[in-house]
This record gives sequence, structure tokens and C-alpha cells, in this order.
Amino acid sequence: MQAGPCKERPKECAITGARYLYLTRALRTFCYGLGIVVLGFEFKAEHLSSVEVGIVLTSFQGGSLIALLLVGRYGNAWGMLKSYRLLWIVFALVGIPMAILHTWWSIALLGLSGVLSPETTESGPFTSLEQPLLAEAIKGSSKVRGFGTINAVAAASGALGAFFAGMALSRVFHDSPNRVNLLFLIYVPAGIIAIGLVNKLSAIQRSGDDADPNPEPTVQRLNQSKKIVKRLSALYSVDSMSGGMIAQVFLSYWLARRYGADPAEIGLIFFLVGVFQVASYVAAARAAERFGLLNTIVFTHLPSNFILMALPLSPSLAWAGVILIVRSSLSQMDVPTRQAYLMMIVTKQERTAAASYTSSARYLGRPFGPIITGILAESLLSLPLVAAGAIKVTYDLALWKVFKGTPMVSE
Repeated sequence: MQAGPCKERPKECAITGARYLYLTRALRTFCYGLGIVVLGFEFKAEHLSSVEVGIVLTSFQGGSLIALLLVGRYGNAWGMLKSYRLLWIVFALVGIPMAILHTWWSIALLGLSGVLSPETTESGPFTSLEQPLLAEAIKGSSKVRGFGTINAVAAASGALGAFFAGMALSRVFHDSPNRVNLLFLIYVPAGIIAIGLVNKLSAIQRSGDDADPNPEPTVQRLNQSKKIVKRLSALYSVDSMSGGMIAQVFLSYWLARRYGADPAEIGLIFFLVGVFQVASYVAAARAAERFGLLNTIVFTHLPSNFILMALPLSPSLAWAGVILIVRSSLSQMDVPTRQAYLMMIVTKQERTAAASYTSSARYLGRPFGPIITGILAESLLSLPLVAAGAIKVTYDLALWKVFKGTPMVSE
């Protein structure tokens, strides 16, 4: 029997597979960046209360949690790439009703689909499948750079999506603001293209050395890494809850309410945030190689939270934009390092389960964030920013204390 191309050139196929993952992430985060600006504008135009905004954002988080738990529990039985493809099919389909429906409760119902996100740096069902796929494709010390690259691609694409939406709202839909939802139709071709990329990735996997034509369906479980994953999950749920309090959709809403920012200004701010995040992801990989993964995670994330607490003191929109850019540049350096760290402190066989369960923990805490934000913002609009920063400081210190000295068990 003739060997498949990936048996003859495994390194080249692994690189190609990683690139397909980069492209699918780029498509998704472009759409999320666009959606953030559109939803922020729509919330303001519809004069939604803080509680209604909180309910919509909570539905997004709740839907992602349900999808994530299903993927985490049954991803192996279904097949990782089959699960990944199914998510993209739902993603493409959900763009149509998002473009047609306008009421806040209809958006909340669509949020339960599990494929929508109020921010570009999501860690939902898509990401829980991408992490082990990427970890398998990229070996050794290059793993951290691989995670840095995929997150840099995501940040750049999300920034372009936000910028595109801002320009479209100010120039194309300026005289017809009730039609801005039509921008969600972009989700349809993006999903179709991504499905094609997943099919190519599936072909690579089938021709690889480790391909099993008749894989045994198994439910994912944790054994050796169970204690580590439980501790990380508990901490991640706290961090995620505080992150849910300051989702990018809320920040878009906050900028519009506090400073009267228009869609073009908000889109520009998030575009610049994304540009600087790209640089921070690249810098994170280099810092991790020099200072270690855990040190990079904690000592970049910690100062960003004090900056977040100072954001309400901004005297103008320009200063608020600068502070958001600086804060995001630091806070996002823990994303690729955190993902690579998880893949290296658990066994290879448990990577998929570990990624799914830690991501599930993030989503268990996250739906409470927007609810808390809605309650706090009713009394003082900026209070969620201060509260979230304080909670995140506590998380950073606890993470350092619990995991300092934990050995790496896989590459």
C-alpha cells in the first residue's frame, strides 16, 4: 500500500495543518470583531437598559458553555474535526437570523447557539478543539510560538473586523442605522470557507502517521492530570467571571455612554487595541522562552489589572483609548502562554480533555460576569471596571502561589 503524502513529509503536513487552523481562527475573529461594534451600536440605538445588555451577553456566554461541555464530554466520540466542522456549520447558519432580527430577546436566543461571542479573545468550543490540534501539529519549543502566532492572527483579524464595521456604520449605514444587522450576513461566507479549510485539515489527518481508519469512540476523561486541571479550572472560573464583567461589547457600550463615542471612533479604538495585541502575542512567546511560562503569565497580567481599575479616571475619549490599548497589550500576553502552559503540564493523551474542561470552567464563571455588570452599572456605569480589576489581581496572586514549581510533563 502506497504511503500517504503526510507519512512521507510529516513536518510539512504539520505546518500546513497549523496554517489551516490560523486561517479558520482569522475568519472567526474577524466576524467577532465586526459583531462587537455592530452590537454595541445597536444596544445604544435601541436604548437598552444595562440589565437587558447583561442578559444578552449572558446568553452568549451560556450558549458557549453548553456547546463547550458537549464538546468536552463527547468530542472524542464524535471526532474532533467532525465537532469542529459542526460548529462552523452552525456559525454559518446563525448569521442569517442575526441579520434579520432586531429585538434584544431574539439576539439573546441566538446567543444560546454557542457559536457567538461578545469578544474576539473567546475561549469557547472552537478554541477547546483548536488547542490540542495545534499542540499536536507543532512540536517542542516551537509550541509557544505557535500559540503566539494563532492568537496574533486572531487579534489582527478581530481588529480588522472592528475597523471594517466602524467604517461601514459611519459611511454605508449612516442614513439607515436600522439596517446595520445586515453586516452579520458576512458570517455565512466566512463559515462556508472555514468548512472547506476543515475538510482540508481532515484530509491531512487521515493521511498522517497516526491516522486510525477506525478510531474507537471514547468519552474524554482525566486521570493523571486531574488534580492540576481541577486547580486550574477553579482559578480560571474566577478570572473568567471578572473577564465577563468587562466584555468588549460592554466596553463599546461604555465608551458610547461615557464619552459619546460614535461607531467609527469605537471601531478605531478596537482596531488599535488589536494591532498592539498582535505585537504583545509575539512578545509573549519571546518572554516565555526567556523568563518561563508562568512568570510571563502572572507578571504581565497583574499590572494590566491595576491599569483597568484606573480606566474610569480617563478625562477624555482619547485618554480612555490609550489606557485600553496599554491595558489590552499587557493583559493578552497571558493568552498564548496560558494555552501553551496547559498543554505542557498535562499528558499528551489528556490535552483535549484538559483544554475542554478548563475552557468549560471559564464559561461556568463567565455568564455571571455580565449579570454582575448589569447590576453594578445601574448604580455607577464605571463600577464594573474597578470591581473586575480587583478580582483579577486576586486571581493572578493565587495562580502564582498554587502553580509555582509545577513541572512540565510533555512537549
